[in-house]
Amino acid sequence: VRALKYNGGVQKKELAREDLDALVKGMPNLEAHLDNLAKYGVPVIVSLNRFAQDTDAELKTVMDFCRSKGVEACDDALKSANIRLISAHSSCPGKYELIITGELASVQTALEHVRAKYTHYVIDATTMGRIDKVVIDALMGVQETAPQGALGVIETYSGASAIKAADTAVKTAKVDIMDLRLSRGMGGKGVVMITGAVSDVVAAVESGADYARSQGLFAASSVMAAPHEDLWQYI
Repeated sequence: VRALKYNGGVQKKELAREDLDALVKGMPNLEAHLDNLAKYGVPVIVSLNRFAQDTDAELKTVMDFCRSKGVEACDDALKSANIRLISAHSSCPGKYELIITGELASVQTALEHVRAKYTHYVIDATTMGRIDKVVIDALMGVQETAPQGALGVIETYSGASAIKAADTAVKTAKVDIMDLRLSRGMGGKGVVMITGAVSDVVAAVESGADYARSQGLFAASSVMAAPHEDLWQYI
């Protein structure tokens, strides 16, 4: 925050004082750093070294700047192809999540447009041509899955990779999705919980986790062969 204010014209001796106007004026410096890091072809995360004098309003200004790029990307995606917006929201401070649908070619066009224009802001993105209905129901929160047998959990570092991991899992073995949680309240992560026979759950979790690993977005996985009956009530 202090460096951004300094680039916005604040003298060093005044950096401890809140100055939102100078902070905004210094944002091009952050953008320049993002542009440079984007040349390495890896996702970029903005983190702040907070000083005691940095105010909540100043932190919010930086997060709003990052979030605003998500809103812009959403608008550009909708204008670039004939697609429909399923969900668009801040998943956590500084991160924004979009879920779109439409003909495969249109979705790919929109995704490629956003990736090209917002390269250094995109943490993860994926296209699924034939997503399983079980995953769609879980995304909409209308799945009607009864606890049965084992419980498998896959945790990923992005919502997009969690959706793809879930789709991979249900296409690998005979399992159902108990829950699919994306981003909100989890720092942008995703968690999928599946149930079924032990052997099926093991195979499904391994397959979904392997996908996440291949993208460098795997966080953790677990299989519980016989979960305590009380646990099901909180899933």
